[in-house]
Amino acid sequence: MNYIDMHNHSLPMVDDGSRSNEQSLNMLELAYKEGFRTIVVTPHYQEGIYTHSIEFIKDRLAQLTESLYEKNIDMKLLLGCEIFNSHGIIDLLHKGSLPTMANTRYVLIEFMPSADYRYIKDSLYLLQLEGYIPILAHVSRYSELRKDLDKVKELVDMGILLQVNAMSIDGSGGRSISKFTHKLLKRRYVHLVATDCHSDRARSPCITKAVNIIIKKYGEAYKNKLLSDNPKLILANQYID
Repeated sequence: MNYIDMHNHSLPMVDDGSRSNEQSLNMLELAYKEGFRTIVVTPHYQEGIYTHSIEFIKDRLAQLTESLYEKNIDMKLLLGCEIFNSHGIIDLLHKGSLPTMANTRYVLIEFMPSADYRYIKDSLYLLQLEGYIPILAHVSRYSELRKDLDKVKELVDMGILLQVNAMSIDGSGGRSISKFTHKLLKRRYVHLVATDCHSDRARSPCITKAVNIIIKKYGEAYKNKLLSDNPKLILANQYID
């Protein structure tokens, strides 16, 4: 197993994820046991709520990387960001004040669960016009998309990448969310499965149950795409077919 987690809140004391360096290490040890060898940490950016400077975030990442080395955990940590869409994020990306996913053209974007579909689509298109490749975070959360699979297909056809959480696959994220997620997986609309972990307890980086379900329902090859092949292409700054 050589999984890559593209949505992860293990970085300590920067958002609503890990509360301490000790908890971060517990989360990363769990992730290692689950088969992850590379993690893109994606602390929240949300205007007026989570606005740490990129220098502060990089310093936290350097400290956590050093702690991993001291614990002899052979895992690579890379910097990303989960960006809550708002006015001004494109300027911040251009200035380098917001990190892309591991310094690539890819950006992880989230919206309010109740966001209007037209707003989601237009916002993602604006990012594309500026040269970025949007990854729509935890796509199963958006009520407008759950109502209409044709809208999901429209985003995929635009070149938007869709990420789902492991909890949305194994049912622990709720029955209706799980049902919708499996509709997306069946149609091969999903590009990435990630943990979106926030702690070493309730929202931990455990993924084995979801992996087994994917293999059983959709095959080993698709599982590899979701957790290894597609993430590798992203980290290499290459396009995903």
